[in-house]
Formats: sequence, C-alpha cells, structure tokens
Amino acid sequence: VHDAGDVAMTAPLKQANSIDALAKEPVDLFERVRLAAIHAALEAIITVDEQQHIVMINPAAERLFGVAAVDALGSDLARFIPPRLREKHAEHVRAFNAAGQRELPMATRAPVLGLRANGNEIPLEATVSRVESLGPHGRQVHFTVLMRDLSNERGLQSALDTFRQQMRAVSAMAPVAMWITDA
Repeated sequence: VHDAGDVAMTAPLKQANSIDALAKEPVDLFERVRLAAIHAALEAIITVDEQQHIVMINPAAERLFGVAAVDALGSDLARFIPPRLREKHAEHVRAFNAAGQRELPMATRAPVLGLRANGNEIPLEATVSRVESLGPHGRQVHFTVLMRDLSNERGLQSALDTFRQQMRAVSAMAPVAMWITDA
C-alpha cells in the first residue's frame, strides 16, 4: 500500500510516495495533475482490477464508505455493495467488460445502492470507465468508478413531495378556488 498524497493505491499503480514528491521527480505534468485531481475530487473514486480488488481509493471514497484506505486496498469491491445486489453487479461488470466499452457516459449514470462500513445503504450516482494496459504480467484491465452520494437529493425530493401533497390538501379544503402558478 502506498499513499500518493492521500490517494492510496497498491504498489502496481504507485508512481511516487506523495503528490509533493512527484513535483521533485522527473514525472510528467499530466501524472501530477491526475493525482492531485483524484485527491481533491468531491466525488468518490475507486479503481479496481479485473478481479474487482480495490487498487486505488481517494479520500472522498474513504469518507463516503467510512473506511480507511489501508483497510480497503486489496479487498473486494463487493464490500461496498449490498449483499442482495452483488450477483447482479457481477453480471453488469462481466457484460461491460465483454462489450469492450471504455466508459458508461455521464448521461447514462445509473442510480445504484452502496454499502457503508457501518452497514447503512446509500443511494449513489455512478459512472464507470475501463482501461486496458500492458503490464509486467501481460494485459491488465482496470475499472474506475466515480460516485456521488444522492442522500441529500433524495431527502430534498421527499420533502418537496410532502410539501406538494400538503398544498394539494389545503387547496382541496379551501372554500374559494385558488390559482397556483409556477413563476
């Protein structure tokens, strides 16, 4: 396990000990920018290998799932998926990999459920990218998922639905007709 400026990754993906160290090494600007962006991202970002073992996790993902990088790295991604959905997730991964797609575009983000370390489920919006590369052991495939917690949006939608129901009830009980328009 290596810490690239709080972007934790396993040894095969490690490029330097930290983002600061990258500035002192002969590493291209793109690599420094990539690691800094992953570290600073508000979205949770996790990269897994073809066997679905976590090889990279950013600080936002650690906070979202309530787990330290040292505990997540090397473990199966299934730890963050509710048990009843794990087989369906595995089928989706197999189909995505077999299709050879590079990504599932943001426009087609699918609402999914995640599982925090404390056992609570959380609604998520997710998008996935697939990268193939040649490594020391031949062809390697990695998947990176970007996730956003939808808990607040779901709570706001629920409050808005409740308000609308209350307004309908008030207007139905009013003795005089009321006009309500969207402005």
